[in-house]
Amino acid sequence: MKQEIWLRRFVLAVTLVLTILMGRMVLLNTLSMGGFFANRYATIWALVSLGVGGVLIAVVLIGLALERGHGVDWLPKLEQKLVGGGLMVALALLGLMLVGMYVLVYQAQPDRLTAALPRLWLLWMAALLSMPILKAWLRITSPAWAFWVSLMVWGGAFVVYSFVPQVNNFPFSLGWSEGSRFYNASMFFSEAVYGQRLPLPVLHPTRYAMQSLPFVLGNSPIWVHRLWQVLLWLGCTILGAWLLARRLQLESAWQRAALTLLGGLFLFQGPVYYHLMVCSYLVLAGFSKQKPWRTLILVLLSSVWAGLSRLNWYPMPGVLAALLYFLEVPLPDSGEGWLRRWLRYATWPVAWALGGTGLAFAVSKLYERLSGNPVQVFGSATESPLLWNRLWPNATYPLGILQAALLAVLPMVVAIILVLLKRAKGGERWHGLRLAGVAAILIVFLAGGMVVSVKVGGGSNLHNLDAFLLLELVVGVYIVWGRFEPDAGTTLAVRPGVFLVFALALIPTLWPVYSGASLYFSSPQTVLEERQTLQRILDEANQQPGPVLFISERQLLTFHLVQVREFEPEYEKVFLMEMAMAGNSFYLERFYDDLQHQRFSLIVAEPLNANLQDARYAFSEENNLWVERVELPILARYQLKEKINSTVSIYEPKR
Repeated sequence: MKQEIWLRRFVLAVTLVLTILMGRMVLLNTLSMGGFFANRYATIWALVSLGVGGVLIAVVLIGLALERGHGVDWLPKLEQKLVGGGLMVALALLGLMLVGMYVLVYQAQPDRLTAALPRLWLLWMAALLSMPILKAWLRITSPAWAFWVSLMVWGGAFVVYSFVPQVNNFPFSLGWSEGSRFYNASMFFSEAVYGQRLPLPVLHPTRYAMQSLPFVLGNSPIWVHRLWQVLLWLGCTILGAWLLARRLQLESAWQRAALTLLGGLFLFQGPVYYHLMVCSYLVLAGFSKQKPWRTLILVLLSSVWAGLSRLNWYPMPGVLAALLYFLEVPLPDSGEGWLRRWLRYATWPVAWALGGTGLAFAVSKLYERLSGNPVQVFGSATESPLLWNRLWPNATYPLGILQAALLAVLPMVVAIILVLLKRAKGGERWHGLRLAGVAAILIVFLAGGMVVSVKVGGGSNLHNLDAFLLLELVVGVYIVWGRFEPDAGTTLAVRPGVFLVFALALIPTLWPVYSGASLYFSSPQTVLEERQTLQRILDEANQQPGPVLFISERQLLTFHLVQVREFEPEYEKVFLMEMAMAGNSFYLERFYDDLQHQRFSLIVAEPLNANLQDARYAFSEENNLWVERVELPILARYQLKEKINSTVSIYEPKR
């Protein structure tokens, strides 16, 4: 009860401070336009300032009423009215709020609402307004818990908002690597798409296998594939979080839903890529301390997928099973010597970890030989240089890997320590072997994630800490929700304090508020003219010997948006960049030989400016490797023929 009172006061204080700051910002914006009624925009912002002022007065009055006890009864009365017949109307209103927030932030005023304060204020006020509706709908026990859930719902909404602009029919790539992703996905249906059998992807084959499913529908438009990728991001993350929440067997549906939402937001801090989340599904769903052989089968099945996914995820299924074992199974007091007892206890966790990792490694080697690619092009993940300066604030990642990681994981670490200390005071004890096993797993994967994050080509977010984020989430929810089985004393599976959980949810909820932005496209007529120009040049190239090399924009071929007589399947941008960063001489020498002999009739690529950059620029190290190992060799034998737009240029052989 005390925690709820303090949380209520905290929420009121934050609301008051944010509203004062927002009012000041709105007032200054209005005055900068020449006064309250100087023009249409000034009038709009004047009305907004009145609205903010009204909110400020309401917050003060509500706060005074709550503190004096006069406002305690109105929430139950409002909840009764909602449950009694107004709930559907309230839910419809909530739906309108969700749509309206997207329109306001990402369409109506994107130039003004990219700043931190307006978005934070909108998130906070939306959570407050939605709290009574969600409390009544989900039958949440207290206003404090309802506000926590409401805040996370809006954080989840901003995650969805960040994806919505990506679902469109724009033919050119929306980002540096998007077109390459679609092309790699099409490799699993290459005969149907291109009329020839092409090698399977070298990098992340499971990701592209998942992305490839819309190709079953035939020649579906590009927006379908973009929508499918969004559904993979959202669905796979939420499914993994739900499987974890399901293991805790919470007493009410709203608690399971809230924990699922918290888990999803926590994982999106990376983010954890959707094809990697699949590695955890079978273990989270079917791990059983009473059935170790069944668990071993699930670990091995998951390890097959891990072996086709990513090097640092090879051990994840087995390690995840071992982690659940350490959390759920006390060390038996069998009367044996300590060494024999420890060895007996650790037998299954070690078997799962080693067996799963070994199978994943074997599967990866088998794939190397069956994929249709030379084995020399695999293993680039271990050959790229490390950029340790990425740990600190830099142009590529202003927060720096270390600082961002602390923001993302420190609240959960602090919560784990505080809960363990509190329960230890209550008489619970955990054997040092189990604590050491849990700590060792987290430390090893944190260190590994840090090393991978500073590899050239990474380091612009926390996605290389993906394995650690998932493992820390598992440990955190088990301990905070009282599912860490003690070796001595009795634990009760109780709901944690609302203030603690609120602190856990705050940063994962705020991350997505500042992600995503509106996308701006050329007019449909301009895009059509650009495609026609590109097609005209490709038609002319059909009269020349040699294939056309699409280094970038290869999705134009995948979705038949342009036609070409013959294209070169090698040297696609993302993989060429991977080989350039790793300095793979086997691959690059073949590329240089093809350039030397001017084997390609045309090259479609991003503008090749050959500009070397210093540390003031984002991804300067990657840019310089690309310039030295790709752009300069191309420009030595090819010249600009025509620039289609700001991201697409065409190069022809020098004569």
